[in-house]
Amino acid sequence: MPPQTERQTERVTIGNGERLLLHTDAITEASDEREEFYDVDFPLRDFLLHHRPDRAEAFIADLISDITVLRPHVNPFCC
Repeated sequence: MPPQTERQTERVTIGNGERLLLHTDAITEASDEREEFYDVDFPLRDFLLHHRPDRAEAFIADLISDITVLRPHVNPFCC
């Protein structure tokens, strides 16, 4: 990063049972052939509020499944 770039840091404590999801725009911009976007028509916020499996692997599998409703033959985490 160039020295003139401002940086902001923040410390957050993640409590027991809470999750932190780091993602790229590959999730929020996943779209179908009609260009309906995942995060507009199937809001990520709603998914996060209503999906609380016990294990991270199940959470990720559920998220991938939810995204592939729009693009059944495309891996949302690829290109």
